[in-house]
Amino acid sequence: MSSNSADTDNKQNSIEVTDWNGLVRYAEFLCRNTKKSFKICMIDEEQEQIRIENKDEFDTNVKFARDHGL
Repeated sequence: MSSNSADTDNKQNSIEVTDWNGLVRYAEFLCRNTKKSFKICMIDEEQEQIRIENKDEFDTNVKFARDHGL
């Protein structure tokens, strides 16, 4: 979240999710009491979405991002 955003009052503080299970639990928490489904994506260095469907994909992409300072 950008600190120079014009509408900061309506935005939550960012959260840090450190593992796949935490990410899935947080997504389920956000969708509680709704009929909505969710998909988990990461944004790559070219600002493109990468859909993450399992723990191995999550771990691989997080490692790549950390190794490359993203």
